[in-house]
Amino acid sequence: TALCSWVQYCVTWNSGTTTSANVGIANQSVFFAGNDMGIDDISFKECQTTCNITAIVSANDTLCNGGSVQLSAGGGSFYSWAPSLGLSNTSSPNPLASPTVTTTYTVIVSDGSCNDSAFVTVAVVNPPVLLVGPDQSICPGETVQLSASGAITYSWANGIGLNNTTIANPTASPLSTTTYTVTGTNGYCSATATVTVNLVAMPTAIANANVYSGEAPLLVSFTSASTNATSTNWTVLPMDSTYQNNFTFTFTEPGIYPVTLYVTNANCCPDSTVIYIEVKPISSIYVPNA
Repeated sequence: TALCSWVQYCVTWNSGTTTSANVGIANQSVFFAGNDMGIDDISFKECQTTCNITAIVSANDTLCNGGSVQLSAGGGSFYSWAPSLGLSNTSSPNPLASPTVTTTYTVIVSDGSCNDSAFVTVAVVNPPVLLVGPDQSICPGETVQLSASGAITYSWANGIGLNNTTIANPTASPLSTTTYTVTGTNGYCSATATVTVNLVAMPTAIANANVYSGEAPLLVSFTSASTNATSTNWTVLPMDSTYQNNFTFTFTEPGIYPVTLYVTNANCCPDSTVIYIEVKPISSIYVPNA
């Protein structure tokens, strides 16, 4: 009887997520006679392969929604990233990540026989909701306080007439109508908004009288020819008489009387002017005795 020598076969496979397997042993000998095959023992065990691989991955990062950041991995020859959300390439060691929500990516690094994994989180920050106050209207020489909110830091462009361009609430005193642009940031994202300061035209007080001099009693009609004015007020001194619109006044005593016209526009910007009325004594005529 011929002596048989045993040959050991070892097969390794990865079952993945499968928890069971069907193993079959087939006789593929082409000879009909004789005992072609014998089984001494079958055993199953976890493959104990000596691995020396460490996945290396970039540090966690933060980006503004709509932006991107480049990830990086090393330590192997093959790479697989998951999830694929926002990744430019799931098999590249250096994919570009553009997630719209905070995402933790897992990378599996392999050298062909051994694997290792690592994680990196990309936090997504939304831009600030930047709010500014309404447009303002001021008179020449006046100041107005601007306001912005919703961010951490602020920068005002076109800072002409601003007392500070890096605070949320600067005061503005422009020399002409000016639109200011503010940029607010939250550390990662920025947003812009605008507010306009309108410099309104000053009113000009113009007072007229139909007569400026005459004998008492003197009847005078006063009219306003003011420009950019929405309200008028008159004062006659020393009587301290006041009138809101055009008026007539009778001066009964001799003297020089100041009459003041005060005007304002819709923004309450003021102007005034004074005219003087001279009232002379009544002339007397001397008739000698005949």
